[in-house]
Amino acid sequence: MTECFLKLLHMSLNAGWLVLAIMLVRILFRKAPKWLFPLLWSFVGIRLLMPKALESPLSVIPDMSGVSMPAEIPLPAAHPGVPAPYVGIVWCVGVAAMLLFEAVSYARLRGKVKTAVRLSPNVYQSEYVSSPFILGLFTPRIYIPFHIDGSELDSVLAHEAAHIRRGDHRLKPAAFLLLSVYWFNPLIWLAYFLFCRDIEYACDEYAVKSMSDSQRAAYSQALLSCTVRRRDMVVCPLAFGGQNVKTRIRAVLSYEKPRASVIAVSATLILAIAVCFLTNQKRPEEKPVWENNDIEVNQMPISDAVPPGQTASDTGDGGDWRGELELESGLLGEQIREMEAFIRAGNN
Repeated sequence: MTECFLKLLHMSLNAGWLVLAIMLVRILFRKAPKWLFPLLWSFVGIRLLMPKALESPLSVIPDMSGVSMPAEIPLPAAHPGVPAPYVGIVWCVGVAAMLLFEAVSYARLRGKVKTAVRLSPNVYQSEYVSSPFILGLFTPRIYIPFHIDGSELDSVLAHEAAHIRRGDHRLKPAAFLLLSVYWFNPLIWLAYFLFCRDIEYACDEYAVKSMSDSQRAAYSQALLSCTVRRRDMVVCPLAFGGQNVKTRIRAVLSYEKPRASVIAVSATLILAIAVCFLTNQKRPEEKPVWENNDIEVNQMPISDAVPPGQTASDTGDGGDWRGELELESGLLGEQIREMEAFIRAGNN
């Protein structure tokens, strides 16, 4: 269990560099199409699912292969080298708590919409719903409160239908599942909340790209009237309203179709981040022992350098000669065994 946690810790550290890179991209490329950022956040999920990544000379992920993760936690001298299973236990408790929170929240929400009335195919109204949202992985349904109608209803349905077309109703629970596994890394928490924010921006952009100015104004008004508490949006539902409403309204009203050059730069950026952050640095190749020229197989042993009639102890410090002789014998013996193994492998 502890070994599994240490492996996940190493994977989350590698993904943390990607999270920092995407945060920098969000700052430098604010005018980029909004669909770019959820796509980049999906790279974080891919990285978190990769126990081993491809090696590339273009990778910027630091090589941590030489840094060993201790499988044991040092304890007082009275208990040297005692394993620390409680590290893995604490991680499992955290995962269980996160999954329990998600299951309870989902069950409570299901109970609220149990009495919902069908308005149209896939659209339901409920008196216990304060803001529109989507619920369901395989058969997603749109739930709206009774007071929404007219142009406001059209805006809501356009937004929620865009979520379903983009598959956000599956991506968000999957992201929370990864967060439940990597709950110990604060960068993964930050990535999750920014991902949830960016999918709303991307969905707004998708919904309004074919709207007229008057329709965008109605859409903005619907956003303003459908705000929800942040706590209600943490787990699974994809709510129409939400936080950062002012920023979303500003983006909706100022939307312009991206130029071809912007799309080309975005595609290049996606490719560059994938190559640099979804791969690991190449490890240097280790030369076989018989290719090492520090010690020649045919060099004269130290024992042959001792004049006849003398012992190693007579030529100088006996202790030094014995140590060198033992070292020489050990190295030559190991090298001879390596050569024999190499020859046998070649014959086979």
